[in-house]
Amino acid sequence: KNMLISNKVKQYQAHICTPFTGQVAKIDNLMNRTSYFIDKSGKRISEECTKAKYKNGFWIAYGKDKKGILLREDGQFLLNSNNYEDFRFPEEKNDLEILIPVKKDGKWGLTTDKGELLLPFEYDDVSTPSAGWIWAVKDGNHGVIDTQGKIIVPFEHSNIANSPTKNPQNLWVSGEDSIWYNYDIVRHQIVGNGMRVVTAFEEGLAWVVPVGQQLQNNSIFQGLQQLYNIKAALLIPVSFGVLVD
Repeated sequence: KNMLISNKVKQYQAHICTPFTGQVAKIDNLMNRTSYFIDKSGKRISEECTKAKYKNGFWIAYGKDKKGILLREDGQFLLNSNNYEDFRFPEEKNDLEILIPVKKDGKWGLTTDKGELLLPFEYDDVSTPSAGWIWAVKDGNHGVIDTQGKIIVPFEHSNIANSPTKNPQNLWVSGEDSIWYNYDIVRHQIVGNGMRVVTAFEEGLAWVVPVGQQLQNNSIFQGLQQLYNIKAALLIPVSFGVLVD
């Protein structure tokens, strides 16, 4: 932390210097609640911003005009506030191409760091690509597409659960009834019955609570019920009913 003094106006200005991420650091001005970035020589490299967040080598910051900037930790600005309102954190592919979800005129699309538009600005929301797949929302409906816009799961669902598995064969989708259904990506169809609670498929298996199942009559729940007597409600694990393929 540094305390800087201005000789011109003879008043103190309190600044907090955050640790460097790569070649840049964020400086927070506590007096006016704004921030800016410097490089390792101390040179200021950005205008003032009102909010900033960091992940995996990238900074997303927002200026006073509510527009966003995308800064890499080597000090390079990939996209600036003149064109885009917001970003998702990018996916870097083989150190050769950076895929960036971007928002413009209230809609989301996908670009590369070279400015090449891969997906048009027609989505209500998009996720950061994961193994080439994007969880997206279009006209209020959820679906999954690849980075070229090919539909993996059609935009016909109220929600789609994310998956920790790359290129999964099955995903849980939900409709207006708030029940989860197993969507088989290969066969393009719903498989099996609806579930009230689900976890993502991992190695072909998922924990679920079927619709109508009474957990009070389940032996797993009876064992976990002992935890309720400890009065540690925030530490109680979620209990599930059965394991399905």
